[in-house]
Amino acid sequence: MPRNQEFTKTGIYQDYLNIINNIQDSSELVLGKLEEIAQLTSRENLKTILFRNAFIMAIENFLPHAIDFTINEMMKALQKTKEFNYSLYAERLFTALNYNSKEIILIAPNENNKTALINIDLTPLGEINMWGEAIEAVRTAHGWNKETNESNPAARRSHMWMEKIYKPGREGSTVSNSSGENVSGNYSELYEQTIAERLSLIPEQYAPFWYIIEHGNATGIENFPDHEGTAYPIVEPTRMTDQISKRLKTEIDDLIRGYTNDADKLYSSLLDADFGVTGVTKTVESFIPSITEYLTRLVEQGILPKEKVANKTITQIEFDNKRYNLYISTRGRVAARFAGRIR
Repeated sequence: MPRNQEFTKTGIYQDYLNIINNIQDSSELVLGKLEEIAQLTSRENLKTILFRNAFIMAIENFLPHAIDFTINEMMKALQKTKEFNYSLYAERLFTALNYNSKEIILIAPNENNKTALINIDLTPLGEINMWGEAIEAVRTAHGWNKETNESNPAARRSHMWMEKIYKPGREGSTVSNSSGENVSGNYSELYEQTIAERLSLIPEQYAPFWYIIEHGNATGIENFPDHEGTAYPIVEPTRMTDQISKRLKTEIDDLIRGYTNDADKLYSSLLDADFGVTGVTKTVESFIPSITEYLTRLVEQGILPKEKVANKTITQIEFDNKRYNLYISTRGRVAARFAGRIR
């Protein structure tokens, strides 16, 4: 997955720049800021900050895409099932996933091995009893729950679902009346009507049938209507939660590797520049080359726009009764120009 930002444009540079831009007014303040820079950029602190920013950028860049990967994996799971590979189910899942994405997808950095910890929780999509209640309500509305003296009403309802609702609507099977006449036309649209009615009873941010897609129905679902009946069609467990987690982890770990590689390069470049890593510079004069070298790197990275600040003073520092202007030359280098003594 492509990265939308360069790591070198993160807040770590801005932190340095803010410190540098505030170096002014007196020698005491300059020395205080040097200590602040040295503390911020000690080897251990610098590396920690850089890699933490790498994780933050990777996660922030990844999150807008995470729901798309989740939907993609969930649609694959739908296609593996016989019943739920259907537009009404897919549309409701899509809506519910987008609504609940922040609660469903939880990502945290594992800084020990530069990877991410992924947790997928689909329960915000709704509990299975919500689906059971909708099934019962639609049966009652159609009079399919009428009390009879039969010994096994669950078997009768299972038979009706299979032979007069599901098969005519999804498999194109025929239905005959007691006289042997083909009355399939009376039942061909009943499946879609039944599912649409069930879904209409559930707020659109919920898709509680996810539970069946995840766990299947072959062994029955406890506390579910007619769990003693015969499920049709049989839905085998897809374990889509595991598949979603694997997909997200693969994608974000790849992104993290890219950003941490950038962090490695940036860390090395700062060490090469010897900026603030070896502690407070011995003299204030030796600090100026370090600052100018660092600001030059900001220009090269496009953080300080050369065309806007060329030959203009970026900031002014004062020490030992001397004043220096830091500016960017027309060649894009940062230099220090003596601006006179402080009287």
